[in-house]
Amino acid sequence: MGGIPPVSTLSPEVIANRKTWAEALKSGKYPQTKGFLCLTDGGKKSYCCLGVLEELFDPDSLVETAATAVSQKTCDAIGIPAYIYGNLDTIKINNAFANMNDHEGKTFAEIADYIEANIEDPDLGVK
Repeated sequence: MGGIPPVSTLSPEVIANRKTWAEALKSGKYPQTKGFLCLTDGGKKSYCCLGVLEELFDPDSLVETAATAVSQKTCDAIGIPAYIYGNLDTIKINNAFANMNDHEGKTFAEIADYIEANIEDPDLGVK
C-alpha cells in the first residue's frame, strides 16, 4: 500500500560520490572549521564541510583561507549544477551546507547524516 518507491534520477556514480563525502565527514580525518573552505594554522589544516568535499573531488582548486564556492568539477561529482552566477539552485545548496557548518553549529557527523538521508535527492534535501 506504500506504492512504488521513487526512482532516483541521479547516476550511481553521483550517489557513490555523495556517500564518499558523507563517509569522509564521519571519518575523523578532517578537523572542522568555520568560515573557510580550508584553513591552515600552525601547519594543521581544518575544513568546512564544503572544503572536505573540495578536498575529495578537486583538491587542486582548493584555496586555503578563502571562503569561496566549490568548483565545477566538485559540483559535477555530486550531481549539482556547476557554480555559475545566476544558478540559484547551486548557490542555494552551497549556502545551505555552509550555513549548517558555520551558523547552525552542526558537526560533520550531523551533516553526513543529512547527506545520507537525502542522498538520492538531486538537491540534497535543500528546499
